[in-house]
Parts: sequence; structure tokens; C-alpha cells
Amino acid sequence: MIEKTMNTRAIEDYVNGFGRRFLEANLLDKFFEMKIIPEYIKRNFPDAKVVLDLGYGTGLYFWASFLPSLEQLDGLDLYQEFLDEADRVINLNTVPEGYRLAHDYLHETFTVNDLHKLKTKRGTVVVGDFRKPFPESIASTQYDLITEFGSIGEVTTNSEFIEVIKRSAQLLKPNGSILFVNFLERQIDSSAQALGRYTPDSLQLREELFQQAVKEAGMEMIDFNTVEQPEGPIKTFFYGFARK
Repeated sequence: MIEKTMNTRAIEDYVNGFGRRFLEANLLDKFFEMKIIPEYIKRNFPDAKVVLDLGYGTGLYFWASFLPSLEQLDGLDLYQEFLDEADRVINLNTVPEGYRLAHDYLHETFTVNDLHKLKTKRGTVVVGDFRKPFPESIASTQYDLITEFGSIGEVTTNSEFIEVIKRSAQLLKPNGSILFVNFLERQIDSSAQALGRYTPDSLQLREELFQQAVKEAGMEMIDFNTVEQPEGPIKTFFYGFARK
């Protein structure tokens, strides 16, 4: 029997643990942002049709399920396993409890048919590093909306953070938006740390950095919120969006 590498074990731990939080019955109780961000997405991006998600593939379709006009969902993630998990979910024949509860919270009904409709929206979903030039299949597309759910906060420096946002802005249509959902952790998940998916000390993630990056990208910050958490693994939670 071939022994698994540390990286392989870390990927499995991450997918089976934190990565599957979108499926769980305790979703709304354990992760406060699940009561905020779905409604925020529906309210601010009702007309977004062509969407790109940067990083965190396991949640790809969960967040997309709140985009009422979605026609094409592209995604980019470092790990094929994360993207495989996302595809596994949209091929289920039952609605994951987390999906159902999140939509119930918005007084919506989410069915298996809705889940499978998301599958028809799947566009270009590829393994890649958004810190590097985008693959041609991504770079040749113009987007209504680019989303990031903690992923950009995993770069190593302030300048790298700014550069990712500047290059992302180039993929947007006129009046296109970037949605930021990011956080500072109080305690680091061990599997996330093993994969390097955590905010390093050299990156000073704060509102001023988001504002600076948006300005340098030639965009306008439309809304931005900072929420301090008195307890739990998340210390500070950021969410907002900029428009081109």
C-alpha cells in the first residue's frame, strides 16, 4: 500500500472537514456569514450572468445558487480535489441540508431540480493559481461578476494582493463587479495550514488594503463592511464589492 503524502492527506482533511460545511445541518448556527452573504449576493448582483470564482472550489455552486440570473459559472482553484468535490455535490440526487437551510432562511425553496440546473451553468472550471497569469480560457472571457470567498486573503504580500485585484479587474465587463468575502482567523485550521491556505503575517489584511487595491485597479468601492467577532475561529470578517 502506497503511503499518502502530507499534501494528499491535508487535501482530504480539508475537503472532508471545513470544505463540506455547505452541506451540513448546522451551517447557519456555526457560520454566521451564511445568514448575511446569500442575501447580500441576491440583492447586489441580480443581473450577473457570467461569473468567475477565484479559489475555494468546494463552495463554488453553493454561492452561485443565490445568483438568480446566472448563465455561466467559471472557476479557478489550486486543487483538482476541491473542484471534484463541487462537481460531486451538484450531481447528488438529494438537496444537501446546508443548501436547503440557507435558502429556507431567505424564504426560498431549493429543490433537486434547482441543484441540477446549476450543473447546466458550469462553464470553464480549471486548476490554476490566480497569482499567475490567468489561463487563456479564463483570460479570453469578460465577466459580470468575479467572486472570492477568502481566497485572495491567502496571498503572501500586500503588493501581491493588489496585483491579483488589478488583473481580475481587467476581466470585467464595463460596470462589472468584484465581490469580496474574506476574513482574519483567530485560530488556524490544521488542514488549511498544511495546505498553506491561511493568511500569513506578511499580508496586512484590512479595509485600507481592499480600498487601495480597488483604487489602483481603477474601480470604485461601492460597499464595504468589517465585522469583529468576539469569539470563535474568525477574528475579523470582511465583505463588500467594487465596481468597474
